[in-house]
Amino acid sequence: QNGTSAEIRSVRVADRLIAVGSQPLFSAQVEECATGNRIGVCSTDAWRSVETLEDGHAWRFTAPTKHPQLARLQVTVRARAVDGGLDWSWSGATGTNAFAFAEATVGALEFLATGPAMRALYPGSMGHLEENPCRDACAWNGNYPSMSCVMPWEAVWDERAGRGFYIGAHDPKGGAKNVVLKGSSARSVVRVVVPHRLAWDGARPDAPSELSGTVAWRPFAGDWYASARIYRDWVREHAVWYPKMGPNGRVSTPDWFKDLGFIVRTKGWATNAVADVKTCQDWLGVPVMAHWYVWHRQDFDNDYPHYFPAKPGFEEGVKRIQAMGAYAVPYTNGHIWDMHDRGVEDWKFSSEGAKGAWGANRYESEEMLDVLEALVKEFDIRAAIHNPGPDTPTLYPT
Repeated sequence: QNGTSAEIRSVRVADRLIAVGSQPLFSAQVEECATGNRIGVCSTDAWRSVETLEDGHAWRFTAPTKHPQLARLQVTVRARAVDGGLDWSWSGATGTNAFAFAEATVGALEFLATGPAMRALYPGSMGHLEENPCRDACAWNGNYPSMSCVMPWEAVWDERAGRGFYIGAHDPKGGAKNVVLKGSSARSVVRVVVPHRLAWDGARPDAPSELSGTVAWRPFAGDWYASARIYRDWVREHAVWYPKMGPNGRVSTPDWFKDLGFIVRTKGWATNAVADVKTCQDWLGVPVMAHWYVWHRQDFDNDYPHYFPAKPGFEEGVKRIQAMGAYAVPYTNGHIWDMHDRGVEDWKFSSEGAKGAWGANRYESEEMLDVLEALVKEFDIRAAIHNPGPDTPTLYPT
């Protein structure tokens, strides 16, 4: 801290320097309510005042000097020692109804290259391992929570040294974030950032805003598996969305689903689904489930389709898959209305379908329940996968 700004100069783990250079304690986006235009503020900007609080473990920033319209804005950043690392928290208030905080980042770091054994993990899909992450081609930006970004944490480590550093958003509520991994060939660094999106109800833009949870820094010994256990252990103890567990795992998941050895995602005609299941069984010799997309005659178009009638041969395909000792589980999505149900004619969308999204209203939920019940009862399938959304697939019935 130099009186009017503050930054991270270096980070050491034991005797090893892992990050160096001017790095912000925080950055944030402030939105002008009337226009939607955004202003960026950062701890390395000039501020009217920067106060050190709580024995040097917190800092309060007041009024970024280059933005006089934000003369009452305040941000507080705190660091708390936890498990050999730090938990970073952020809070702020604009002090005016003309502006609201829209995004905040704390705990971001640029890591120095350690050599050819350097690795990084990004939580894309099932997880993506980057070799040599300090290069321009390493560029990830995920939207959490979603199927393409399944966890809000990242890790960087050195395979030879067997040591690494974890940065994760420990948010009990699982709120919206971006998860960013960006390398730089010219500077030989990789930057790990987890920006948090902030929401306000429209009534009080000046109301205090804060991150849900913290951003955790944790040094660790090992590789990606050691870093994954940090997040797993935190989730089990603190995440409000973590499901009830029993001796055999998640209580709400049926035993037949837990016993599956492989799930194959298949699409279209029954001949495709049957062939995919047979191939998996022949090669793997384990219980198989067909996660079956586009089993309906009307394909996806500008939104999502009406589900019946099914494609010709669907019922026979289900029976053949079941006769093989496998499971046919069709996929449905909560977007049940086409915007133009009959070509250019607006039939039901404006009057009924537009009332809500992803099963948010009672009418839409009842419509989807009818579809799911028909699949389970009329076609004698074990279950269907329904995505009331966004990206929240659910097994029906459980």
